[in-house]
Amino acid sequence: MTHSKMRVGLIDVDNRLPSLPLMKIKSYYSVRNIAAEFAYPLNYYEYDPLYASAIFDFSDKEFVPRRAIAGGTGYDPATRLPEEIETCQPDYSLYPQCDFSYQRFTYGCTRKCGFCVAWKMGTFEELAPMNLNPRGKSIYLLDNNFFASERWRENIKILIGYNQPVQFEGIDARIVSQDDEMLHYLNQVKLKNHGLHMAWDTPGIDMEPDFKKIIEKIKPYKITCYVLIGYFSTEEQDMHRVQTLDALGISPYVMPFNKSNYYQKTFAAWVNNPRLFKTIAWDTFLKNRQRKQIERWKQNEIKQGDNAFPFIRECQNKSLYGGQNE
Repeated sequence: MTHSKMRVGLIDVDNRLPSLPLMKIKSYYSVRNIAAEFAYPLNYYEYDPLYASAIFDFSDKEFVPRRAIAGGTGYDPATRLPEEIETCQPDYSLYPQCDFSYQRFTYGCTRKCGFCVAWKMGTFEELAPMNLNPRGKSIYLLDNNFFASERWRENIKILIGYNQPVQFEGIDARIVSQDDEMLHYLNQVKLKNHGLHMAWDTPGIDMEPDFKKIIEKIKPYKITCYVLIGYFSTEEQDMHRVQTLDALGISPYVMPFNKSNYYQKTFAAWVNNPRLFKTIAWDTFLKNRQRKQIERWKQNEIKQGDNAFPFIRECQNKSLYGGQNE
């Protein structure tokens, strides 16, 4: 197959956020005068090779053909692009409506949390910064643990120099709370919305002192804190964390470990809607959701075999756990 006839197919499995791997693949082939473009099920036969990329493990992959070269955390966190493609700059022309830039200074994470895929991506390593999107108005930082880098000072000065709003995806509160210099530099970066994303995932670790230290230097409204629930946590521990963060002025954002679990989905729906979280008590929200669910079951003649029904029965017996750690 000659280069003039060769066509490379790209499949964005998630179709939610622009795919950085697919943009790098397009860049690699474009400089070799080989067309690389989105492929769809009806015309897969026109492309060879086919590349598929997925961020989320729950994304539907049934439409991806077996011959596709598939990767991303939605398939296997350890998969990496070949070095000759990985080192390419992203070609944002693949997503003409994209108005932000991806940036990354590190890959992987130094911590090894059992629930997280970041450390499974491979050895923590330093990376050279990427070129920005010519049409970008803000920056989405992909580092899972930005301040774990020995080059964090150099990297954060680059971010400040961009003079664009930044969203930090991963800041370790246990690291920055112990370093006033880090907090000082964070205050110099333009932020997008609640652009400092931290996490309080392990209920057995009391992180309230860390967050109190952080908000001495940084306004709490700038911080969003992920709260993992259902990973060996009780309902009381889940409530304690979100209420503690809220009292400090930090926005909690609940991440269910088991997205199909009724309790975890319901608790996340409550906390992650600030209007509801601030105005409606959890018990009231739960009872309203429970009543509506039961009505839907009655209307659809759903019987006791439904996988969520045991949780409703437990709620009626004043138990809210519903097998959240299953």
